[in-house]
Amino acid sequence: WLTDCYARGVFQYTGSTKSANIAFRVEDDDDYYVLHTHINNNVMRLDRYVSGVLNTLASVSITEQQSQDFELTLMVRGNTAVAWHTPNNQNASHRLQANIEV
Repeated sequence: WLTDCYARGVFQYTGSTKSANIAFRVEDDDDYYVLHTHINNNVMRLDRYVSGVLNTLASVSITEQQSQDFELTLMVRGNTAVAWHTPNNQNASHRLQANIEV
């Protein structure tokens, strides 16, 4: 599997920080994709923004806790984006997949 884009990060919701994001395939300020998680919504979403308009391509429910480490992983190959959300010290992960424009 050759990968066009790979991103991975370990995050923690602390204090006022309630979300984690990975932006990719940024064309300009008005055209980009974002992998987004938010503790208040308990959701991981893959969004595309074009000219300020949000289009959610895929979403999955996640379970988060304040001050808990978690890992976000994103792989893009061609027109397919796959993302995983894995809480620290847990075997379970949440996965989403969506088609994106090339």
